[in-house]
Amino acid sequence: MKEHIGICGQVKARLRDEFGTLKLTVFKDNTIVYIGYDHIRQSISKSSGRPAAADYVALGTGASGVVLTDTTLGTEIVRKLSTFSMVETYPGFKDQWKLITNFSGGEGTGTITESGVFNAVSGGSMLCRTVFSGIQKGSSDSLEFVWTFTVSQS
Repeated sequence: MKEHIGICGQVKARLRDEFGTLKLTVFKDNTIVYIGYDHIRQSISKSSGRPAAADYVALGTGASGVVLTDTTLGTEIVRKLSTFSMVETYPGFKDQWKLITNFSGGEGTGTITESGVFNAVSGGSMLCRTVFSGIQKGSSDSLEFVWTFTVSQS
């Protein structure tokens, strides 16, 4: 019996004004880049010297599309540690987890057009990246990014 395991992800961004009123919601699939697959392989197979957890979310203003050889965002402006949340474990042989990051007023202000997940507060390896139409984040707005990853048997 052969088993095939796949991993995919989706990003949901929610922009709120200073009073918490929802202004915009964006849904987008992410792309795991080549260095991200290396990160996954090393996390699974190395008995020592495994890479750090990919739990930092970065925002940027770069305009170029995602390319599998990407190692950074086009123009990163802020990076922040996320909160890990397990969503589902094993029913139907599917596993999901989320990385939740809230960028408060004053953090990542401007026209946000890209986001990525990294394993360090600066530099490090990028697991995945996505680009989208500009999200206009004012200085008093908050912007929540929820990256949902699904590992499943195919």
